[in-house]
Amino acid sequence: MPYCSRCGVEVDDEVTKCPLCFTEIQILDPEKKDLGRYPEKAAPHSHAPKRNKIERRRMAAILVTFGLLIPASIAIAADIVINGDVTWGTYTISSLIFIWVLILLPLLYYKKPVLTLLAYYLSTLFYTYSLDSFSDGIYWFKGLAFPIITVTAALIILNIFLSRIIKIKGINILSFIVFSIGIECLGIELAVSMFITGTVVLGWSLIVLSAAIPAAGLLYYIYYKTGKPLKVKKYFHI
Repeated sequence: MPYCSRCGVEVDDEVTKCPLCFTEIQILDPEKKDLGRYPEKAAPHSHAPKRNKIERRRMAAILVTFGLLIPASIAIAADIVINGDVTWGTYTISSLIFIWVLILLPLLYYKKPVLTLLAYYLSTLFYTYSLDSFSDGIYWFKGLAFPIITVTAALIILNIFLSRIIKIKGINILSFIVFSIGIECLGIELAVSMFITGTVVLGWSLIVLSAAIPAAGLLYYIYYKTGKPLKVKKYFHI
């Protein structure tokens, strides 16, 4: 029932004025008279503030770390239970550490590519060294892994350096990569021949290099003639 807004007397629905103070009784909107038990629209939920890129990357790094700790602990525990000592578990641990480095570095040091590449180089050396040392001494690391990894890292750094100092980047970058592939094959065969026979014996790598040099030269010549980033379809009228 309605009430008088002045003296608070309860009156009937059809009464328009208070019988005591003669104040007009406020009539509620009939559409809003029955409001029901719950509001029509619930209040919006407060959302937690969004994380910035740095916080998201750190959170991803934490998740990756704990995600790799699970298989690492399982491998060590299983190795101890089965063999009574840590034997093959060392291979699993070194592999997981290597994977952890490969994933973690781009997340935390994405603005420092030189530092990331250096860490990749050192972690790859450490990984191959650990695999070789766990196999009853150092055998193939010095003669194979170290020279091949070093040549590969040097060629990658050289290509990155050239791509940064060149103002107009186009098909010339591809020519550097093709030439580097030829040098990489030459370095691999040289390391393998020295490791197996103790002498320099070159064969298939010279074939790859002989094809890479003119291909790289052609690509660079096209870049030199255009002097701008190449649009292959436009240049060859495709």
